[in-house]
Amino acid sequence: MTLLRYASISILVIVTLLISILIFVQRGTPEALKPSLDQATAYVIQSVQVISMDQDQAQENWTVVVRDGVITDVGPDAEITLPSDAEIIDGNGKTLLPGLIDMHVHVYDEADLAAFLSHGVTTVRNNSGMPFHLTMQDQIENGRILGPRLFTSGPILNEIGGRNVNELQQLVDGPMEARAAVRQQYDQGFRSIKLYSNLSIASYEAILDEAAELNMPVFGHPVEGLPPADQPYGREPFDHVLDDNLVTLEHMESIVWHALNDEMDEDKARNLARRIAAAGIAVDPTLTVHQNLTALIRTAGAHAERDEMDMFNPLVFLVEAGTYDFWASYEGNDREQLNDFYRRCVQIFHEEGVKLVVGTDAQAMVTLPGSSVIRELELFVQAGLSPFEALRSATIIPAELLGLEGKTGMIQTGYRADLILVEGNPLNDVSVLEHPTGVMLNGVWLDQADLDDLHEAARHPSLLRTVRRVIPFLLGL
Repeated sequence: MTLLRYASISILVIVTLLISILIFVQRGTPEALKPSLDQATAYVIQSVQVISMDQDQAQENWTVVVRDGVITDVGPDAEITLPSDAEIIDGNGKTLLPGLIDMHVHVYDEADLAAFLSHGVTTVRNNSGMPFHLTMQDQIENGRILGPRLFTSGPILNEIGGRNVNELQQLVDGPMEARAAVRQQYDQGFRSIKLYSNLSIASYEAILDEAAELNMPVFGHPVEGLPPADQPYGREPFDHVLDDNLVTLEHMESIVWHALNDEMDEDKARNLARRIAAAGIAVDPTLTVHQNLTALIRTAGAHAERDEMDMFNPLVFLVEAGTYDFWASYEGNDREQLNDFYRRCVQIFHEEGVKLVVGTDAQAMVTLPGSSVIRELELFVQAGLSPFEALRSATIIPAELLGLEGKTGMIQTGYRADLILVEGNPLNDVSVLEHPTGVMLNGVWLDQADLDDLHEAARHPSLLRTVRRVIPFLLGL
């Protein structure tokens, strides 16, 4: 016992020394994310086509005035008085729309922030928080680094004995520990709760109760309950989550599994959609991540080696390599069939009045930050939504769910100046959002050269920076 104790202390000392070394390795912020000191405070975007998101059309030859990060005037060119001290941005032949919101990401490194910005994503919701996310959130809010407005849950809550548990989750054993975990996350500075599938019902209800007392929004997987001893999965009735005031249910894959037992029955899916709509819960389908899973199967793993994978976090890739190998050798076409059904469910849910939001699960299952938002929008359109309806799911609707209604998600006077300038019209083709020519982040203008620099920075996520942040969390330091 004594030898084991001293061995444990020695390992801890070695790990602590390694962490201390890593703190000084690749610590700096990429140059592309350092705010410019000579930025103008007032801008005029002139003679531009504006998609304000209050109607399904673009207004031609409009002017947008921004001062100190806020839209102060917007309307036809002839009706706008131009401030004499403003920097003029020529919008002729281009389209301006609100910055995009990704409701399901996993941020590990500053390179992720660069990837989001280079694709016009100006707000993200991180779905698995660690202490460094709170520091990053503060740095962004105080203008010390450039990055999308960052919302973050605390660590994912799951139950000891559940399936798919991992080291980045906070595991609880019963309602007392569940309440304590919520309180601990609040005390650390987190302001929302993320649920995983196999919480026990008693723990789940305790989490909801404690979170309500602390005014912490709750979202996540539909909770299935702990699996019985003789079965791999839990299966509490799906509808028990519908009256619990969850902000979003994550993953169409999880919803179809839990509520329909993976039965690809459109009538049952429509009945389910009606129940979800009546409950007022929004759904975050995350079609892109399952699309990437099926691509791994279809390409026998080559999808994980595509050129743009240089934007995928190297630590996550190393940790998940076994998962990619599993799907690369998977036999059968059921995942492809389910993939098509999930897309069909998006249309059914939309038809039945379920609020849908764009989320990508970026940095999971070889899903890239930034560009995957455009992939998700394309999948929404393929499912049958109009481009305008898809864009609402990446602007107005998530803004409302994040408590930003009246503050972002539209181009109107008084709104935060989070904007994207693109060639072409995304109301005709959402794919034109892939390569913005300019992005405004809370009144900070990023031109084409800035976006090119951000895209280059996104191609260099740091293994060492990631390890420096994740290891202390894993060790509880």
